[in-house]
Amino acid sequence: MTLRDLRQQKKLTQEQMAEMLGISRITVARMEAGKASMTLHVLEGLMREFEMTYDEVKALEMKRKT
Repeated sequence: MTLRDLRQQKKLTQEQMAEMLGISRITVARMEAGKASMTLHVLEGLMREFEMTYDEVKALEMKRKT
C-alpha cells in the first residue's frame, strides 16, 4: 500500500489529508509522487490519525521509493 492508496482508501482528498497532518496539499502531492520525504511530523501524524505503527508508516514510504 502506498500513501496515495491509504488516502484514497480513507476517501480523503489531498487537501483533506494535508489539513489533517498540518502540511500543504503540495507537500502531500510531492510525497505521493516520491519527490518529497516524510518528515517526523508527518510520520507521527499518520501514526496518530490512521492508528498505524511506525513500521507500517515507514512501509508506505518504502513502497513509493521502489
